[in-house]
Amino acid sequence: MSFYTIEGVISIEKVLRIIEKNGRDIRICYNIFNPIRFGYGYPLQELGMTPVEKLRPIHLKDGAENMIGCTLLGEGVGKFFEVAEAIKTKGYTGWHFAETYYYKAPLKGSEDRLTMLCRYNDTMRSITWNGTSL
Repeated sequence: MSFYTIEGVISIEKVLRIIEKNGRDIRICYNIFNPIRFGYGYPLQELGMTPVEKLRPIHLKDGAENMIGCTLLGEGVGKFFEVAEAIKTKGYTGWHFAETYYYKAPLKGSEDRLTMLCRYNDTMRSITWNGTSL
């Protein structure tokens, strides 16, 4: 069976209604910072409402308080470590997608991109996801 993924800038309630109306082969590309950035929800609540089998993949992203650009994971207002714990508790075992805008403020020019990517990777690997590190 093929699956289709949607990533929205709408609440998880609306996304789940879309899935209910349009078929079981749709999955949610869940971006853990979008609910905060676009002001329609909170990742901890949305993850609690979302069936784990509908999540594929999860975008790992954090952001600055002014909502411009991205920060490295755990350095923004997205409560990355709390959200990561909720993802683990939910039993998610799919792909994690690292999403950061290295070329935009506040990251642009703060460090070279390779150094930032390595720090981002270190943060992802510091979390044990369902018994294994990424």
